Amino acid sequence: MKAFVETGFDRKNSDLKVIRNILIGLISNKAWEILVGQSIAKIARDRSRDPNPNSLTSYLGDKVCKEILKI
Repeated sequence: MKAFVETGFDRKNSDLKVIRNILIGLISNKAWEILVGQSIAKIARDRSRDPNPNSLTSYLGDKVCKEILKI
């Protein structure tokens, strides 16, 4: 957690594998895989693409968004 904080909460370039369960445990009673799957499903259902560089669609990338999610 300390390293994550020291990098300015850089979610895209930080290795969160060690702390992901701690973070998710603080915000939800669901597994992180479920939360990510639900978020991706919502993007596909709404056909919305957030231009923010820290958005989930940015993390997934253009190829996934265009070819798999069709957005």
